[in-house]
Amino acid sequence: MMHWPYTPYIWLPLISAAVTAALGIYAGRHRRDVPGATPFVILALAAMLWSLANALEMAGADLPTKLFWANVQYLSYVTLPVAWLALALEHTGRDKWLTRRRLAWLSVEPVITIVLAWTNNLHGLMRRDIYLDTNGPFSVIGKTYGPWSWVHAVYSYSLLFTAVYLFARALLRAQPLYRRQTLVLLFGFLVPLVWNVLYNLGLSPNPRYDIAPAVISVCGIAIAWGLFRYRLFDIVPIARATVIESMDDGVIVLDAQNRIIDLNPTAQSMLGPASSQAMGQPVQQVLTQSVWNDWVEQYGNATAAQGEIALGEGDARRDYDVRISPLTDRREGLTGRLVILRDITRRKQAEQSLRQRNRELTLLNSAIQALNSTLDLDQVLEGILEEARAMLYADTGSVWLMDPETDELVCRQSAGPRSEVILGWRLPASEGLVGWVARTGRSLIVPDTLTDTRHFRGIDQQTGLSLRSILSVPLVVKRGVIGVLQVADSKANRFQATDLSLVEPLAAAAATAIMNARLYERAQQEIAERERAKEALRQQALELEARNAEMDAFAHTVAHDLKNPLGLIIGYTDILNRYYTTLQDEERERCLADVARTAHKMNNIIEELLLLSEVRKAEVEMTSLDMAAIVAEAQQRLAFVIKTSRAEIIAPPVSAWPIALGYGPWIEEVWVNYLSNAIKYGGQPPRIELGAEIFPDGRVRFWVRDNGPGITPEGQARLFAPFTRLDQIRAGGHGLGLSIVRRIVEKLGGQVGVESQVGCGSTFSFILSAAPAAPAGQTDTVEALPFD
Repeated sequence: MMHWPYTPYIWLPLISAAVTAALGIYAGRHRRDVPGATPFVILALAAMLWSLANALEMAGADLPTKLFWANVQYLSYVTLPVAWLALALEHTGRDKWLTRRRLAWLSVEPVITIVLAWTNNLHGLMRRDIYLDTNGPFSVIGKTYGPWSWVHAVYSYSLLFTAVYLFARALLRAQPLYRRQTLVLLFGFLVPLVWNVLYNLGLSPNPRYDIAPAVISVCGIAIAWGLFRYRLFDIVPIARATVIESMDDGVIVLDAQNRIIDLNPTAQSMLGPASSQAMGQPVQQVLTQSVWNDWVEQYGNATAAQGEIALGEGDARRDYDVRISPLTDRREGLTGRLVILRDITRRKQAEQSLRQRNRELTLLNSAIQALNSTLDLDQVLEGILEEARAMLYADTGSVWLMDPETDELVCRQSAGPRSEVILGWRLPASEGLVGWVARTGRSLIVPDTLTDTRHFRGIDQQTGLSLRSILSVPLVVKRGVIGVLQVADSKANRFQATDLSLVEPLAAAAATAIMNARLYERAQQEIAERERAKEALRQQALELEARNAEMDAFAHTVAHDLKNPLGLIIGYTDILNRYYTTLQDEERERCLADVARTAHKMNNIIEELLLLSEVRKAEVEMTSLDMAAIVAEAQQRLAFVIKTSRAEIIAPPVSAWPIALGYGPWIEEVWVNYLSNAIKYGGQPPRIELGAEIFPDGRVRFWVRDNGPGITPEGQARLFAPFTRLDQIRAGGHGLGLSIVRRIVEKLGGQVGVESQVGCGSTFSFILSAAPAAPAGQTDTVEALPFD
């Protein structure tokens, strides 16, 4: 049976129990979801139990009562260190350390201690030499501590001082508000702890009694003030372990001497092996790797800065966003620098990829627009290759189109080194990578041609190039594959699926552009053919119109030139028929002579008409001309006219005549016409000069010069027109001669001409090709064409 004599000393621990109970209830109701609130509630309840059990122990009159409540206090003894460590861990942001497994291990010693405390009479490991000490104002338990008590003390104080260390470290780094919160917690904890340590070491002012439970009320009041003044468990500090050490950004803290005094794990991974010896070392000395030289050069001494920097090259390149902030004391003096390195490599890579993609899409859009802007097939094919190579940075490119007649692939366009070698090449659709793509209608990426047996190596052999990577895309329209677009590079593994996603839309647009260009080309050919047909019809119509006009003029000329001599013959024959017997011999002879002369004239006209018909239809052989003999024959034919007109003809020596190409009978007619016209329209008597000259280009000009009155420029323009009569200028003659001359000379590949001045005579000429230096008897053939 327990005895409870009254003692006024019990009020201090009872007040402490009430205060701690109130604090625990308040924290449990209003702040239970805040980090640190649960351990604080457990602390408050354990302190309440400690104070209450301590008060009951103090009030107990006998030793068994006091021992019972002393054992009850052990429930608080073993709970307070663990709960206090848990509060420190949560308050400083290290709550991840508090796992169930670790809490279970931390609870092993407390459980053993409780068991040993309640069974101490069996083994004495907790207390020895127990007695009731009545020397003071109230009785207390006299004892000697057993060995396990010291084990428990070491274990408990280890946990307690670990918590003190965590709070002290957080106190140094915390902002002012959080620093005040931490100070309140430390004060509320350290006051009873100090008294308890002094009591256990025998240094307490009252060695008979541990007054720690009594002063808990003071600590509780301090914590209550902190709850409302500094919003304890309302505004909870995010500890460095949570914010700094778990940051994805690298954090480096430098002191005023540029030495590294702290860095988080992210910064350690950035620094690499150098981070193991970084603490306390100058930053320039730690960052001795070449990859950090740019950083040291730009930011090594910067007090405050913000920018970006790239470290490393190739696949090892990393991009960082650098922020440097000064650290100052209360007097705004510089105490160090805070360096934050944010790895923005992925963002930079994404931006680069986005810029590259935008560039590629822009190129693709411009390429499609360019392809649609022209209907010229060659320009379309050139544009396809230019855009494909620009997008992929490829060494070479080619466009192969199907030839439906031969079922072959023809290289219609190529670009790059030695591209001219394969231009126009033909490959069966069963050979090479382009053949495979054309047959299957599927795109193809070949990482390395050395390992692909489909590659046609004849191209490499002919060009002297070693093409390792190839990307081929079919050119497809509704009716099927019309060709293949191929790009190649000398490096292996050069093209990826992303490249294919760019080239395939280009190939689709290119196929449409090629079909449009082909349709346009075909339409242009049809239009050209129609235009040629229309032009041919127009020329035929003009020729028919000219021939009709010529036939009209021909008929008019023939009728006119034959009518007069025929009328003269009819007149003379009528006279002879009626008056033959009455006419004198001289008159009969004159009439018969006129009839004969007129008949010869008509015969000449008929011969000229026959010659004209022959020139229009005949096919003759070009031979070297003996011009002296031809001129002599022409004079012989005109001997009667020459004699009767007393004409003087001056010709060069036989050896002076140059040799030209022509057809002798026709050239003889030319000379007859020129000589007869010169006799008819020359002076009285006619004086005629013949000659020839050789031009530098090898042609020969033959001419006939008379001493006639000359011809006006207007008359010269009409001389060689079809069936123009010279008697429009001077009476007499007929209109067939010069027209026939022009047709003959032009038929033989030459040309005619006239030079004349009024009052100074006229010079008629024709030009022929000179005879080449060839074996005698060699001739050239001239086809007779319809005259025009």
